Amino acid sequence: MIFDFIKSAIIGKKENQTPREIRWLETRLSLWLTSPQRIAQIAAVQYYRGVHDILSKTREIVGKDGALEVVDNLPNNIIIDNQYKKMVDLKKNYLFGKPVSINGKDTSKVEKVQSILNKSFQRTLGKQGLQAIQAGISWLYITYDDVGNLKFVSLNASEIMPIWKDSEHTELQMAVHYYLQEKEFATSVIDYDEKVEIFKPDGIYYFVRKGGSFIAEPVPFRPYFTKESEDPETKAPATIDMKWDKIPLIAFKSNSSEIALIECCKSLQDALNEILSTFKDNLDEDVRKTILILDNYDGTDLGEFRKNLAQYGAVKVRSADGAKGDVRKLSIEVDADNYELVVKLLKKAVVDNCKGYDVKDDSVGGNANQMHISAMFNDCDIDANETETEFQASLEQVMYFVSSHLSNSAQINIDEEPINFIFNRDLLMSETEILDSLVGAGVKISQKTLLSQVPFIDDVDQEIKQVKEDEKGELEKYGDQFTTSAQDQNQDDDEKAIR
Repeated sequence: MIFDFIKSAIIGKKENQTPREIRWLETRLSLWLTSPQRIAQIAAVQYYRGVHDILSKTREIVGKDGALEVVDNLPNNIIIDNQYKKMVDLKKNYLFGKPVSINGKDTSKVEKVQSILNKSFQRTLGKQGLQAIQAGISWLYITYDDVGNLKFVSLNASEIMPIWKDSEHTELQMAVHYYLQEKEFATSVIDYDEKVEIFKPDGIYYFVRKGGSFIAEPVPFRPYFTKESEDPETKAPATIDMKWDKIPLIAFKSNSSEIALIECCKSLQDALNEILSTFKDNLDEDVRKTILILDNYDGTDLGEFRKNLAQYGAVKVRSADGAKGDVRKLSIEVDADNYELVVKLLKKAVVDNCKGYDVKDDSVGGNANQMHISAMFNDCDIDANETETEFQASLEQVMYFVSSHLSNSAQINIDEEPINFIFNRDLLMSETEILDSLVGAGVKISQKTLLSQVPFIDDVDQEIKQVKEDEKGELEKYGDQFTTSAQDQNQDDDEKAIR
């Protein structure tokens, strides 16, 4: 991308990709594709979308040789109660449900930043939060669009193999973007190319992966952006490759260990699905599908017996040697209370292990005070503190690119002005109790602050302005009445004086 508004930036110099480095990256990528971390990241997204292991559930019996055999004539219910998705949504909306506030001392510079980190960025930031909670880490690529505006692109965690400079995973040496792209004019929808993009300080290198090896694309390299200039010798127009001080790929983490949330609760979610599905299986196994005891059955084929029982609801028996024929069932009672207890314990375990909260918790009760509410959100709030710390550090890196862009394009320096990001958590509060406590302590609260807490008021400043106009109208109305009354009184006094 060529932009003439770039006034100053770093001139990029293409690095040479050595065969040794390429072979090393090929090996690293092959190992990473099957690594436990990537498998967990893929499972995190699949489970969120409802693709659980229970979908491959079958009914099995012990065969003649003692080995398990799959059978198709038994109920095989598959029930998914996606508590994991519920926890992800709760944690995401708790920290990212409301827009992040951006403020600073210099209002004009804050407005410049807000024009770049606008509502579209807020939406992208929420998506980063969702992916980070799911996979433990998410990635934001910063580039330019066709008209020269900063563009923020969210990349899937399972598609980025980072290579860090340090053990703390704070600075990238390079990164590999691996993804599948459907072949153009492919005869089959499953015919894909394995695309590989290597992010390095000087730009992006493009390859196609075949048989584990990297093959360079027809256009093997592109800089992050370019600048229109002129050749210093010939003075002819020229295009100069430009680069940033840093690789424009930023990691957003939900925790410092980059642990996917699914790793904390997958076994519990699977157990919950299994217990519900098994319970439904047991309910579906009625008298015509359970164990039956036959005495002197008038027939020899048990398959025929099952068919007659299902078709006619009757069984023909006979008496032999003075023994009467009979059909009895071996009843296996399904205790719903036991299932209900296990389901309740599993759901509670999911909440505890995911560090979420349950608004239906019996311990909170119907008359919950602020202390009860705070206790309910305690685990989620502590976990959100770590996520916010990680995101604040990542937003600081975002600000480097925003500052560089403003400095290059508009000659505005905002490096000296600290920009603050405030995460507005979606916490249930007993507003009445809090306000009563503050008033009782002698704290004075401005009208603007009070109005900002009213849910149906969107624009506080406009509301204050409207209130002042209403008060002014009332004063003018009563002022006219007072003036008229005073004039009438003066007229009466004058008439009395004449008499």
